[in-house]
Amino acid sequence: MNKQPTSSRRLNVRGVKTISASRYQQIIAATGVVLVLIIPTGAAVRLTQSGLGCENWPKCTEEAFVPEWGFHAWIEFGNRLISGVIGVIVLAAAFGAYRRVPKRPDLIPWAWGLVVGVIAQVVLGGVTVWVDLHPIFVGAHFLLSIVLIWNALVLWMKGRTDLEPIQETTGVSGTNNQTMVLNLSRAVMFVSTLVLVIGTLVTGTAPNSGDSQAIRLTFDLRLIAQIHSATAWIMVAFIVALGVKLAKSKHMKLVQLLLAFSVLQGGIGYLQYWLGVPPLLVELHVTGSLAVWCTALWLHLTIVEQTPAVRPTTPDLSGRGARAQDLRPQSLEGQAT
Repeated sequence: MNKQPTSSRRLNVRGVKTISASRYQQIIAATGVVLVLIIPTGAAVRLTQSGLGCENWPKCTEEAFVPEWGFHAWIEFGNRLISGVIGVIVLAAAFGAYRRVPKRPDLIPWAWGLVVGVIAQVVLGGVTVWVDLHPIFVGAHFLLSIVLIWNALVLWMKGRTDLEPIQETTGVSGTNNQTMVLNLSRAVMFVSTLVLVIGTLVTGTAPNSGDSQAIRLTFDLRLIAQIHSATAWIMVAFIVALGVKLAKSKHMKLVQLLLAFSVLQGGIGYLQYWLGVPPLLVELHVTGSLAVWCTALWLHLTIVEQTPAVRPTTPDLSGRGARAQDLRPQSLEGQAT
């Protein structure tokens, strides 16, 4: 009887198809990509004033699920179709977590977190239509997408430990310095997220509401934009401080990339404000916010993964001894927020 190679991408155990770790990583990577892409396409719906192109939910109109041809209706409906594709992919991620070889039960809750998040996103999208694009719900819709991206990246990084060795340290010597690097990384992550939250308030106050009848927030646009800008500068200061600590480490290139994205994003932000928030620049600013935040998250999770101080020290109660790769994914779970 011929043995199936254990390195095969598809194995068959007791008649049930299983998925290799590398194939599962591809599914998670695809999930992350579509979760990122849905944000610029959603912004395009708002910026083309197509937010109520479908006035009902889940149907487009009271009479039909699929709209008749029309620019605004199909921009909005097309975005709903992309959400359907995301639903299929996250279900594949959830069920694939049970069939993955080697087994990793710690991945299952994170995989189902994607499913729950997408369901919540669909419901929130429907509510957003029902309340005629109230800016608080539009902002919440965006921020929930950010949470889903975080979930997907944590899941991907936890899963990759079966495929490649993880560096033991950040390249920074001394417990105090490692703790400082970790705290600076947390600060960058916190402030970059705060920039996104305040950015939704700026968006909710500014024009480009998604529909001419949608209400706007009553903040003073100049004041809320200045607060947004000041918070972004604080983020840049933390990035520079982190770069100083990581100057001789392999993370420096990622810090430089994050700083470059942040400066470019700031330039786009100032330019769109001075020009009266033209839709094209707003779209670029939304895309830039993803580049900054995703890079900050990638850097933070990598630092957490490689910082001995945050790895669990609980003894292995099974008596067999815990593998290093079993411990590092758990540290991501505890420190990613």
